[in-house]
This record gives sequence, structure tokens and C-alpha cells, in this order.
Amino acid sequence: MKHLILWVINGSSERRRRCRLGLCVCLLAGLLVTGCTKQEIIYRPTQQSVSTYSYLEAKKTMTQLWHKKYAARNNFSENPQKPGIKFKRDSIELTATDEKDGCVSTWRWVYMPNVDPYVYQYIPPLPPVMVIISAQIDKGGSSQIGCSPPYHSDGCIYFDTVSDATAFVNAYYVLKRDAGTAERAAEAAFAASAKKYREMPVKPALRDDVRRFRVLAEDAFNNKEFGKAADYYEQGLEIEPLWPQGQYNAALLYGEMKDYGNAVLHMKRYLELVPDAPDAQAARDQIVIWQSKIKQ
Repeated sequence: MKHLILWVINGSSERRRRCRLGLCVCLLAGLLVTGCTKQEIIYRPTQQSVSTYSYLEAKKTMTQLWHKKYAARNNFSENPQKPGIKFKRDSIELTATDEKDGCVSTWRWVYMPNVDPYVYQYIPPLPPVMVIISAQIDKGGSSQIGCSPPYHSDGCIYFDTVSDATAFVNAYYVLKRDAGTAERAAEAAFAASAKKYREMPVKPALRDDVRRFRVLAEDAFNNKEFGKAADYYEQGLEIEPLWPQGQYNAALLYGEMKDYGNAVLHMKRYLELVPDAPDAQAARDQIVIWQSKIKQ
């Protein structure tokens, strides 16, 4: 460092110019490497600011914004792997594929108490100009190929407009706030439907559109693509939640992936549908094991 300073002081004007340019380049590179460097927080969601949002509207808004974010970068007609979003009991999972090298990355946002996302101004003139940051991003996140799509770094998701960033954090705030209520309502609705299912003398045949997801899930499982298989089961169960084998298989897949919360959820639903199944006791024992792992 001493020699560098002397070189700048005693050197020619051309040397000083080159040194200043080099220092600027290093500073810029440092800012890019360190990820999100905030200049000013410009928006925080509050209970009042999201008073008109419902849980379902928040899910729809976040899904639309996540797809919109990648629509400008990826040609979906050529790249069928659209960005994915999955709403779980305790978290939100966002998935994106980089069209240049097929890199698939997943971020998991865990609902944490007293931690909410906010929007801040990114350092100009580096694009994009807006960013949302949340301290709970990347908890349990993964990258299947060990790389991340551009415009994501250190728990930040970048947006080009204030309105999109604001709408995204509002939706997240509502989803976190209402997660417990929505979960209890969903469980009550499922319990009522399961009771009717158990009382049916003849169980309905599996619908063709659900059968399609079963076939895809089984193919993914045979190829050891457990995450993809679980996603296919989830899509089938979204259409027909009263599908015992789908609930059971989804539970086993989540257990294999160490996602014990969702494993317990689906196994309990399996038992609600077929409490007298031959493997019912084994399923109850497995729930005990998974619940013990959750507490560890």
C-alpha cells in the first residue's frame, strides 16, 4: 500500500489517471461482490398498508410478480421451465432457471417472528434500481447446480420498479401474517371432506388430470428426482386432495428430503382418509419419528 501511494504521488499524470481508474474499478467490483448495499429504506409494510389484502390475493400477487420478473429474461415458449413458487405451512419457496446455462436455484423464505422484508434504493447508477431484502431468505435454500441466476444476492430479490417491489413485500407480509389462520382453516376444510370420503360406500376413481401427475411423479421418482416428484404429487393433490395414495407418497418423499413438517402433514391426511389401512400403525409410528426430528 505504501508503494502504491508513493507511485500515485510521484508518478505522472497518466499514471495517476490509470491508478484512479483502477481504484474505481476495484471499488465497483467490491460493491458487486458484497451483494446488496443499501442506500435508503424507502418502504416497510404495515398492518394498515395491507389492510385490503386477503390471503388468496397475496398468493396470487406474489405468483404473478415472480413470473413477471423472469418473463422479460426468459422466452417461455423455448424454455418451458417457468419460475416456480410454492406456498408451504412455514415458508415460501421460489425457484428460477437461468436460461443461459440451465442453472436451477431455490430460495426458501421461512416465516420468522419480528422479521419483515422491506424495499430500499440500490446504489445508482447500477441497475436494477430497486431491491427487496428479507433477513429470513435462504434458510434451507439450495442450488441444484451450485450457481444462482442473476439479480439475486445475499438474500435480496431485485425489481426494476418501486411498485413491483412494494407489491411483493406487501404480499409477503400478508402471507406471513395469515399463515397460521389459513393453515387452520385448510385443515378444518380437509377434515370435513375426509369425513365425507370415509362415509362413501364406493370411492371415486382417480381423475385423468390427477392420474397424469401421478405418472409424472412416478417417473421423476424412478429417476431419483425426489423434489420434482413431490411437486407433481402436490399438483395432483391440489386438484384432488382426497387421494390417499398421493398423500402417502408425498409424505414419504418429504421425509426422504428431510422436510419433516410437510411429511407429517401429508401422512396425517393419509390417515384421515384411510384410518383403517393395513399400514396405518406403521404410518402413525413414522409420524412420531418425524415429529421427533422436527424438535431436534
